[in-house]
Amino acid sequence: MGGAICTWLAGTCREKDKLGKMMLLAPAYRLTDKSLYPLAETDPETVLPMHPTPPPADVAEYVYLYDRMYVGSLRELIRLSRASFIQVSHVLSPVWLLYGDSDPVVDPGGCAAAVRRFRYLRELRVYPGAGHQLFLDREREDVYRRIRAFFAEKE
Repeated sequence: MGGAICTWLAGTCREKDKLGKMMLLAPAYRLTDKSLYPLAETDPETVLPMHPTPPPADVAEYVYLYDRMYVGSLRELIRLSRASFIQVSHVLSPVWLLYGDSDPVVDPGGCAAAVRRFRYLRELRVYPGAGHQLFLDREREDVYRRIRAFFAEKE
């Protein structure tokens, strides 16, 4: 949810001219699994089982994977997704946006719609066949390279 939160903060900030550039990795402007939306109206204490994708065998780092989520959390996730997408057109910072076109969590269509609404889209990279974990998928070296370039670039 970091990309969605960052977008919401940048869009609602009173002093937008003082914000720097933003890098967004698979921001959650919409969820891929549309069957989750009606579930958000059920009892907030209901537990939803999650089926995380394990990291590739060649990734040795420890990765925390959620095995469940409360409906109350899902409700907030959906609320934040909608609120952040509304703010996309109010972001005045240069934006770098990276996402996978096969993301099972974040709807790539939401990211594509945001592309058309950002005023200052500086960098766009859509990874064909990539999922939600850009740091773990096969394109991770390119993602790391772009992050280093992002921090090295002068505003």
